[in-house]
Amino acid sequence: MFHWILWIPTLTPFPQDVANHQIRTFRILLIENTVPFLQKRYLKLIAEGEKETRPAAEWFTDLQRQTALTRLDASRDDDRANLTILLGGMCKSLLSFQAVPLPSTFDDEKGRIRQLRSDVQDLIYLDVCCSVLRALLNYQRQNVQTYNVLKTRLWYIMEEMDDPADGSNRWTRSVDSIALEIARAKSIIAPDRGPICTRSIHEAEVLVREHFTQSTRVFEEISLSIIRTLEDEATGVAIQYLRMSPLEISESQRGPSCPQRASGNQPYPDVQSSARRLAHVGVLHWWVWGPLVYLRNSGTDGWGEVRSPARCRENDFRMEG
Repeated sequence: MFHWILWIPTLTPFPQDVANHQIRTFRILLIENTVPFLQKRYLKLIAEGEKETRPAAEWFTDLQRQTALTRLDASRDDDRANLTILLGGMCKSLLSFQAVPLPSTFDDEKGRIRQLRSDVQDLIYLDVCCSVLRALLNYQRQNVQTYNVLKTRLWYIMEEMDDPADGSNRWTRSVDSIALEIARAKSIIAPDRGPICTRSIHEAEVLVREHFTQSTRVFEEISLSIIRTLEDEATGVAIQYLRMSPLEISESQRGPSCPQRASGNQPYPDVQSSARRLAHVGVLHWWVWGPLVYLRNSGTDGWGEVRSPARCRENDFRMEG
């Protein structure tokens, strides 16, 4: 099939249309069959001893113990409660200063998790910068647009920077430029306090360096607040996704209702788009690994059952012996 696809550029317009139709058709089939395909693949690896799942099962069991299940709404079914627990565990891995490593069942999602962690870090530093501006303005109330403009200008600074080869933090490496931008914003918002000058830049720089330290109260409070908001948003979206097929979930990521990170005047990351991507990863992960690993120790004999539109039946994936 792949050799045939290489011929597409040389085909006449009509065959190209046919080829595009075939590719779209294959895409639909691939997405719809993602869950059963992955389950069969991983079951084979588990049966052959090439995939160790005990640490993952223990990781999820620990999450269940840490979560006060009695506080969950009793009207929720098991899928919703367990998915909430899973997303909570995933969110704990997104904080750079106290990240909890994810088990090997997430190996195929490493790239997406890494991007989510990067976006969360950006969200935290953007909010820390806004906190510095509020402090310089003596915490006088400003409209949201004021901080959105500052975030946009700061984000353009970050985009111009290359990812450091030594793995260092690009935000902490850009304190001078960030302080200058915050001092500029202060001079525009409160011109009565004097124009931008060396003194105002120095004041901003001192606060930025202090608040960029991950052990400070401001940094921790902002980090935990963003993670809580992300977890709540992702849980709400994930519960909606439970009633959808894998194809419908995939389409929802591309549709007009999905907030685009770089649309309009907001090029920087936002919690809503990050929550949708986290929910997407979480739901598909739960459909694949829930019955294979996480529910094995759920107090029932044999395999647990996850109700999903993937139409994967328990008996189809029961290991022999």
